[in-house]
Amino acid sequence: MLKGLQKHVFNDRVFPNFFNLQGAPHSVLRAQSLEAHKEVSVSGGGSVMPIPVNHAVEAVGFVIRDESTAWIYSGDTHHTEGIWQVAARTPNLKGVFIEVSFPNSMLDKAIQSKHVTPKRLAKEYRKIGKPDLPLFVSHIKPTVQQQIMHEMAQRDIPDVTILQEGQTLKI
Repeated sequence: MLKGLQKHVFNDRVFPNFFNLQGAPHSVLRAQSLEAHKEVSVSGGGSVMPIPVNHAVEAVGFVIRDESTAWIYSGDTHHTEGIWQVAARTPNLKGVFIEVSFPNSMLDKAIQSKHVTPKRLAKEYRKIGKPDLPLFVSHIKPTVQQQIMHEMAQRDIPDVTILQEGQTLKI
């Protein structure tokens, strides 16, 4: 995945090569490969563990934790099992951040691009078995934002926050 970022994103055409901007010893960005299901300590305390998710390209969600709390974050994903199984057995889990890219009426497009709709997300979310767990929704396509917000309000998830660009959360 790092080679892909360097080849297609940080390639001095799309973005500067931040991995080598000031020369290798003083790079602006440093990358560390992460292994699925292997927890890694991060500077400042806490840890992160990548969990593979189902998406059109290789993608992972993360369990992010410190000594007293844990959070699940998954950007691009579709129908998946692993991250929900991990979430169900994670102690002190305080919430889940996940994407909803398309409204229910665009199910075919969501399936084709391996994203979720509000209805699909509700089904996936129930796999955790913690119905009162806060859910934070992101990655909403701007042209369908109002429709998705309306559809999320109709789901049987009691604590949903639709994240807005520029919003700051205190968690």
